[in-house]
Amino acid sequence: MNPADVKLDKLGFPLPYSFESTPPSHEPRPESNVAKRVARIVLVLMAVGAGAAAIAQAELGEPIKQSIAEWLVQGAMRNLMLDDIDAAIRDLDRAIAWCDEAPEIFKMRGHARLEKGDVQGSLDDFTKVTELTPRDAEAFLMRATALQRLQQHEAAIADLNKAVEIHGEVSPMLLNSRAYFRALAGTELDEALEDVEQALDREQDNAAYLDTRGYILYLKGDHGKALIDMNRAIMLTERKRISPSRLAMARDPDAQRILGRQKRASDHEIAVMYHHRGQIQKALGNEPQAEADLRKGDRLGYNPAEGVY
Repeated sequence: MNPADVKLDKLGFPLPYSFESTPPSHEPRPESNVAKRVARIVLVLMAVGAGAAAIAQAELGEPIKQSIAEWLVQGAMRNLMLDDIDAAIRDLDRAIAWCDEAPEIFKMRGHARLEKGDVQGSLDDFTKVTELTPRDAEAFLMRATALQRLQQHEAAIADLNKAVEIHGEVSPMLLNSRAYFRALAGTELDEALEDVEQALDREQDNAAYLDTRGYILYLKGDHGKALIDMNRAIMLTERKRISPSRLAMARDPDAQRILGRQKRASDHEIAVMYHHRGQIQKALGNEPQAEADLRKGDRLGYNPAEGVY
């Protein structure tokens, strides 16, 4: 599967980052005096305009600037949960204006831009993260994802090699990512198979890894084994999908938007698997099954142009 799922939450979006690199709690907490002060400052600056904001940025100390940025990031997190990507990006733009050396904010904006379809903007953000944190394996994985979307296969694989090197210990997720990117590029398939076999040695029931191995086996012409892997990947993924009935039962509009985001993410995940199985069935000469799977994949959102592949 597409390796952009690194550290995804149940909404299908990366877990939010705090400035201490620890995901903050979503539980409501009492506002401190500092938080109230930051909120007041932000509201005043938004009211008086950019000129006054620039002056204030020069006068305020770094802790206050950082607090304002984090306050804006919290707003972005809420907008992401509610599936309002445009509003989230606006919040993150403002946060970066206040704190332009925080890799966590660039990571969030990079993911949001990628989801929005601004692949070049996403690449710029992830490149900034690699500059700010050159020993962060995740940063190179993120940039590789954007490079892959731009069809820059060699550069994407090079970044994944770097991520594996930095991480040091065996990471099933990174190995699976490198295997899948090699498969998408149609290169180094033997090495790709070795990578995903290592990943499956550690997580044998990971549907994404089974999908990757099945796709590689298909590319290598071993269609029978490929079909076995793909059938299991689809079975495991279908078990955890969000049903339309659960979405229909949500009464609150916010809950509907959050569940809708979760459902779209799970639909996209399995859409790729159905597409892959359709390709395998076609190679086996099973035309009716192939057409049914390919149609189902398209219906669930398979679309390489939008990053669902």
